[in-house]
Amino acid sequence: MRLLMAWPVALALLLTGCSSPEVVVEPSAGAPDATRSAAPTAGPPAVITHDEISPMLRDYDARNNAAIALADTQLDPSGWAAADSGAVLRIDEFETAYARAAGAVTSPHTLTTTPQQLYAPAFDGYLRWFMAAVTMTPGGEAEADQGQRLLVFEQQTAQDAWRMDTAMDLPGAAPESRDAGSTASAAQVAAARRALEGIQAYLGTGVPTTIQPDQSLNEFQSAPYDQTKPGLVGEPQTITPFRGQDGSDDSVRVVRVEGGALAILTFEYHRRFTVEKRGDAIWLDDPVLAKTLHQEGKRVSVVASGVLFVAVLLPDGGPPQVLTSDSYKTL
Repeated sequence: MRLLMAWPVALALLLTGCSSPEVVVEPSAGAPDATRSAAPTAGPPAVITHDEISPMLRDYDARNNAAIALADTQLDPSGWAAADSGAVLRIDEFETAYARAAGAVTSPHTLTTTPQQLYAPAFDGYLRWFMAAVTMTPGGEAEADQGQRLLVFEQQTAQDAWRMDTAMDLPGAAPESRDAGSTASAAQVAAARRALEGIQAYLGTGVPTTIQPDQSLNEFQSAPYDQTKPGLVGEPQTITPFRGQDGSDDSVRVVRVEGGALAILTFEYHRRFTVEKRGDAIWLDDPVLAKTLHQEGKRVSVVASGVLFVAVLLPDGGPPQVLTSDSYKTL
């Protein structure tokens, strides 16, 4: 992945010549897969260590920088799958498609990933993953100028490389990792699942109940409502826990940290806006975005899709706290 583009939450829509959209929240399918949510394991742990993290990230940087060069100089997205997976891969593919639609060939840049905090759960098999707070420094720029990012890397089999599947900016200090290990307890996994459900409920109603949203999550929730105007109908917005290509539940990643647990919750969303009257038309104000999404010209409806990441702190004995949230467009 490159340093991700900052996209506005709302679409810029033009209408010729309303009611507010609903949000449809689809529940997750039962309890999370223990191998993906890091519930305690009984067998010998397969834990990535501090000694392994730096060489692993150097290997990732080599694959990622090759993918960046291919995307920047040839507008070719084929290198991303060697570096990234899941939601991050979808974001990579969108951003390369957008650059291709714009004809925006650029000189390649490089990124260097430096670990700051490692949260590595124990696993007794594959798939396995870990979370890390890092800096990602562009070539030629001072590391001190770069903010921290919260990343998740996963490994499918012993023969596979580690690939990034979650990435978010971290505006404050990262939670402290534990020397005693990062495997979340069953109770912490359950608390993370409840936080997922609380955020889904908030996105559907706009009323926080079990979890207090941050400003960026508030903006995401209100965006489809802010988008409506006379003559334009926002159809039900669908928000679901993120699932991988194989149908696996990749929506909850939770680790133990000092004083509690840290969870990254991932959703995917779909929004549709439709004209209210026959003969009216709607179109995307950004012609490059319209070309990227194959939604050029005047239309009766416009559809947008994307992913939403939410980082939640689950303190021992306290209510969940949203640390930050990021949303990105996808194809």
